[in-house]
Amino acid sequence: MSFITFHQAYDDAVIEEMRRDSNVVLLGQGISGDDFRPRIKKAVPDNVVDMPIAEALMTNGAIGMALAGLRPICDLMFEDFTSLGFDAIVNQAAKIRFWSNGNVKVPMVVTAASGAGVGLGNNHSQKVAGWFTNVPGVKIALPSTPHDVKGLLKSAIRDDDVVLVFLHNRLNYKCSGEVPDDEYVVPLGKAYVARQGTDVTVVCWQLAYSYTMELAEELALDGISIEVVDPRTLCPLDKKTIVESVRKTGRLVVAHEEPYKFGPGAEIITAVVEDDPRNFKAPPVRAGTPMTAIPCFSVDLDVVVNKAQIRAAIYQVMGRSPPAA
Repeated sequence: MSFITFHQAYDDAVIEEMRRDSNVVLLGQGISGDDFRPRIKKAVPDNVVDMPIAEALMTNGAIGMALAGLRPICDLMFEDFTSLGFDAIVNQAAKIRFWSNGNVKVPMVVTAASGAGVGLGNNHSQKVAGWFTNVPGVKIALPSTPHDVKGLLKSAIRDDDVVLVFLHNRLNYKCSGEVPDDEYVVPLGKAYVARQGTDVTVVCWQLAYSYTMELAEELALDGISIEVVDPRTLCPLDKKTIVESVRKTGRLVVAHEEPYKFGPGAEIITAVVEDDPRNFKAPPVRAGTPMTAIPCFSVDLDVVVNKAQIRAAIYQVMGRSPPAA
């Protein structure tokens, strides 16, 4: 096992896949220099393509590469910038398999990071997975640990459809974890029960996952047993694992940094309710980011979903008042 960052896990996944399959190529801005992914450029220089600051060109170019038999990884740096490649992703890459009746595939990956905690402001901090969750043909991976960054990215590269792999700004450099040295992949569409519990299921990912894992230890001292489920991917969503967990605990909290309104949490709660409303001992609760732009500097963590909100949601679903601070 190696103890590495999200950023290192990304590089390792791409380098291994390029060496395994010469058709894997990486497109990025400034990628030929020393500032962005230099390890990949040094390891497999012929498979790295430097691109101008033109996200629509990058995404449409990646589609052309995929149609020609390559497996491009289009690194847009920030999730916010997927808006500039939205037409290519949603109206082209996601639709080609459908209008070709399955005869043409687009094995293309789009990677980007966003989220609060590094003070990058409202144009570099939005979590946008919800923009894409209702688009047929798009798969979405949201790794919460370096282990899953590497494993999910490798699965995405090998997949024959367009896959969005969204990382987190703060976790990219400030979070490390154990990653196997041997070859492995993490399948798309399979959730991970990160902690077993009996009182409440918390479905969460990325920054909310980090908060929840800390809370699980703290709330255990107050007699609350939390089961933590990381869905890993929103599309496809592993409803089975989530439903089975809620059947056991009888309570559900969904915590994510995406906006609270019309966010993925609403869909996850609905999926469990549709399975059987009798799964619940108490009404489910969402903890999400309010409908506001993300500010700059360290105050951004005060705006998005935070540890205190998740704690309050857990006590609410438990029907208890949190202890005084």
